[in-house]
Amino acid sequence: MLLCNYRKCRVKLSGYAWVTACSHIFCDQHGSGEFSRSPAVCPACTSALSGKLDIVRTELSPSEEYKAMVLAGLRPEIILDISSRALAFWTYQPPTDTSLMAHNPQDVKVHQERLYQEYTYSKAEGHLKQMEKVYTQQLQSKDMELTSMKSEVSSLKKVLEEYKKKFTELSEKLMERNRQYQKLQGLYDSLRLRNIAVANQEAGQEPAMMPQPAVFGFPLGNAARFSRNTTPIQGRHEASTSLRACKNERARERAGKGGEATAIMAEDEEENSQGRQRLQELVDHLYHFRDHYFENHSVEDAGKKRQDVQEEMEKTLQKMEAIGGLSEGRAYTLMLKGKALNVSTDYNAQSEELLSKAVKLDPELVEAWNQLGEVYWKKGDVSAAHTCFSGALSHRKNKVSLQNLSMVLRQLRTSSPDEHAQNVMDSVRQAKLAVQMDVRDGRSWYVLGNAYLSLFFNTGQNPKISQQALSAYAQAEKVDPTATCNPDLHLNRATLSKYEENYMEALEGFAHAAALDPAWPEPQQRKQQLMDFLERLSGLLENKGKVKGKKLQSMLGSLQTSHLGPCGDGHYQGPSGQKVELRRQSLSALQPGVNTGTVILGKVLFSLTTEEKVPFTFGLVDSLEGPCFAVTVYNMVQSWGVLIGDSVAIPEPYLRHHHIQHQNKSFTFSGIRVETPLVLVVNGKVQGSQNQAAATIAYQAQSE
Repeated sequence: MLLCNYRKCRVKLSGYAWVTACSHIFCDQHGSGEFSRSPAVCPACTSALSGKLDIVRTELSPSEEYKAMVLAGLRPEIILDISSRALAFWTYQPPTDTSLMAHNPQDVKVHQERLYQEYTYSKAEGHLKQMEKVYTQQLQSKDMELTSMKSEVSSLKKVLEEYKKKFTELSEKLMERNRQYQKLQGLYDSLRLRNIAVANQEAGQEPAMMPQPAVFGFPLGNAARFSRNTTPIQGRHEASTSLRACKNERARERAGKGGEATAIMAEDEEENSQGRQRLQELVDHLYHFRDHYFENHSVEDAGKKRQDVQEEMEKTLQKMEAIGGLSEGRAYTLMLKGKALNVSTDYNAQSEELLSKAVKLDPELVEAWNQLGEVYWKKGDVSAAHTCFSGALSHRKNKVSLQNLSMVLRQLRTSSPDEHAQNVMDSVRQAKLAVQMDVRDGRSWYVLGNAYLSLFFNTGQNPKISQQALSAYAQAEKVDPTATCNPDLHLNRATLSKYEENYMEALEGFAHAAALDPAWPEPQQRKQQLMDFLERLSGLLENKGKVKGKKLQSMLGSLQTSHLGPCGDGHYQGPSGQKVELRRQSLSALQPGVNTGTVILGKVLFSLTTEEKVPFTFGLVDSLEGPCFAVTVYNMVQSWGVLIGDSVAIPEPYLRHHHIQHQNKSFTFSGIRVETPLVLVVNGKVQGSQNQAAATIAYQAQSE
């Protein structure tokens, strides 16, 4: 807004105004009066205005035609120069007294800066509105794309489920067809071999007999047999005489050759027996080399074990090939070669082929069934492995089949948790039968320990079952020195130790398993996960969850007796089912073990979960200067948890002081173990049964 620069006027300008070269402006009344005199002088600054264009009368609201034509035809730089001078005039006009502004240039600069900032702000505001509009349009577009993609993903998931269902059905049909094919193939091979044996026997008894036409190994009929020197047109007497002569000659030949043939067969049988014995010794030596590897090598050589076993297998196969005089088609020979190829921990297709032929030639060869089942296990075909081990037991009860069947039962796919639990129980029974057959077999004890471990994690975590698992592992090491070099035993026992919160034993077990099999990544991964968990937990406990003093004081100040819930009003039921009156105790006053008849109440400072989701761990504190204890909760559903600031009451807490040292690192803290979230009272409320779930552990198919 422009005002008349005449000191006594200062009216708002409109219509026409007089503008001077000294950047002052006056209303039409004072301008026409003041500038009619000669010489003309500016009333505001007394500057002389002698030039032709020093005084101009201008229209403040020009017409559109004037705006369109006033600068038309001028070059852009001239237009910009004129515009900048016009803006300079405008910014020179302050809202205050012009006479004062003339004597205070600093105020003029401030006013000009303010006008520039207002102009910049208006431009930025316009640009912001435009950007908000564009952003809103893009956001709506992306929302529509996201909705479309979600719909597409949902439809693709449905299609995937349908394909999975079809794949499962086709797999089952294929397995059924394969079983039928194997039965037919076995029947065909059996009949073919029987027919060959009968044909060889008849050929030995009737050397002059002509070959008979056959289909699939069966003769079509009784073909006429004639002597090579006799034709059908000979007389009856001549034919009969010739026939009797031939028969007598054949009888004499059989009588002369009978003893010689018997001797040759005896020699062949003895040679085959010796050859099979040499093959068996070679295969036994190969497996002894693998199972007793660390008796002749240090643990530092564990990384070379697989390569050394592979090289030993190749040497064994070369020695087996060098043994001559054996029939390649004999089932026992095929079984030994397939067993030699099966010595490694990886699946071998040639071993599967040889062992499949062996069981077809001799369905009662139990060792071949056991080896073939192990091949299927390594291949990942658990159902086929189960069929092999069950089939071997149907021919003869043996500890190897019982051991393997115990392993397979826990890995079979089931349609319900109850069915899986039943398989686990059956797995324990099979392992017990294997131990009963040979109490000195370390592998049977090890498999029994694994069965108890699976039973422990699937049926309520009974401490007696965990002790049975540990006892079975200890017995395996006692009766079989090679068990101490079994990385799977150390891994499984360490897993149980971790669940029992024997952290130092768990770390040592994981480290030992990793050292025995460096190529197996799982032991090292589990050890590192446990180390990370202990390090994070110790740091949070020491810093009290990094909660500042004022906030901690405020949290503790909100603790109320009502937060004890049933633990504070005498309605708490102990393990025996009787109501017990609990006495509130501070964390610092707790004793190691079960603190019977007491209850603690504190605030949650932090929570911590592992990749396995079990246990749920949080920090609990009940005083500003007191300690912060770790609370580990087991058997909860994944959706359960407590939040920072929650009040938690724990009746009859079980306290344990942990002192852990491993690889130059030490961790010391106190922890309270809670077997189920149902015993906790959170913010005065008892936890419902829907918050409890059976604890589970991740398990991968691994040779036991």
